[in-house]
Amino acid sequence: MSSLVSSLPTNDLLAKTTPFEFKWCWDRSCAVGVGFSFQPKEEELIGVFLFNKVAGKDDVRTAIIPESDLYGTKNPWEIWQEFLEDSNCKAFSRDNNELYLFTVLKKKGRSNARIDRRVGLGTWAGEDSAKPVFSVTREGKRVLGSKKRYRFEKRGSEHHGGWIMIEYSLDDSLLQQISNPKKHFVLCKIKKNERTARVGTGEKKPLVLKGVDATREKNTGDENKKEILDLLNGSFPELVISMDEVLAYWNHDISD
Repeated sequence: MSSLVSSLPTNDLLAKTTPFEFKWCWDRSCAVGVGFSFQPKEEELIGVFLFNKVAGKDDVRTAIIPESDLYGTKNPWEIWQEFLEDSNCKAFSRDNNELYLFTVLKKKGRSNARIDRRVGLGTWAGEDSAKPVFSVTREGKRVLGSKKRYRFEKRGSEHHGGWIMIEYSLDDSLLQQISNPKKHFVLCKIKKNERTARVGTGEKKPLVLKGVDATREKNTGDENKKEILDLLNGSFPELVISMDEVLAYWNHDISD
């Protein structure tokens, strides 16, 4: 299946076009059609889609990605299912394992600069610090914006840790190129967290770790539970997994 980025102009054309946003311009064939999948690169997400959304240029570049309230009353799995059932939605990746959405950031109060990360029954909890996203052209390397990874958290829920969101935002240097920018918009990629045993579909998957059988007898010693914890945190350092979570899954798994 052809990649959507095949619709982009050639490097020579990109090098000749100005101002900055037109270095990322698309020709008239950029809409996702038959034979094409939506598989954008991170620099395209920020330099094409988010830039034009913030600039108020509502055309085929921004129409592909719909808007949704990722900091509202709906849960991540409800948002996912809503767009999955929409036959007109083109914002899923090739294998339908990632969904791209524009959303609006909400402050905790008028005088509070902090962002309210509540969503549905839980919260989007940050897993790392913001990392820059660069473009590399003939003119050199340039910062386009940043990305930050979040994980859905709701203690006691089967969905706890089951959803991941990557939030992309524009760099101030690009915001300065836009008159009356819609600064409150960000672009997010959400997906199911297949690294955990808890997934947002309600399915119960076995905890599969190399060298460890997580469906042992109830009388298995604490040293084996510690082995699972060490393997999880060693394999996935970006996840912060406690012994309580291992024990909760352990007991849940054996009781089924």
